[in-house]
Amino acid sequence: MRSSRVCQFAAITMLLLFCLPLLPVVSASGNGLLMDSNSLQINGDLEVGQGDINVTIDVQAHDVSAIGSINFTLVEGMNTIVASDNISLNLTSGEIITVQFNVSMLPVGQYTLDLQLYGSVGIASQNHTDHLNQFVKRLAPANPVLGDQNTWVLTPVNFDTGEASGNLSFRDGDIGWVVIPVTNSGEVAWNGSLGFNLQGGSENYLNV
Repeated sequence: MRSSRVCQFAAITMLLLFCLPLLPVVSASGNGLLMDSNSLQINGDLEVGQGDINVTIDVQAHDVSAIGSINFTLVEGMNTIVASDNISLNLTSGEIITVQFNVSMLPVGQYTLDLQLYGSVGIASQNHTDHLNQFVKRLAPANPVLGDQNTWVLTPVNFDTGEASGNLSFRDGDIGWVVIPVTNSGEVAWNGSLGFNLQGGSENYLNV
């Protein structure tokens, strides 16, 4: 009797093993609309001054035909929406389209870009997702600023040695150094020259 049960168990086990490859495989991702995060392009990001930005991204219907929409928002700070749009989607199985959003004359500053799919949304995996957000920034132009005059340092110099003379004042014919703080309040490098003259004399320039 025990031997018969063992043989029956072995037969059932073998039957299950043979049947496993025939069972349908459930996909761990896909089955609807998903964005390809690798395809995201933002033209105008990290460019200088007020200007346009252009956002494109690929959306695909994985495994099945799918209907839905993609929502675009651009937020300044915590919750100030500066631009928004919504595009309807109706894709056949496997179809890929490139969706585009444009914002004109975006001011200097940092923003949060948010893309969200709605409707027949698939199961996210790796670079395919139903939601994306990313920082977008327009850089402040270079803006050189001279320090206040009370921060300037004037140093009389010995004409013969070129070293500080130790004098407390300048006299006619004296030479000297002047140290003037120059800061750049912009977000990009500045290269230029500083012009100066003494008592209406000829203009002198120093590359900075």
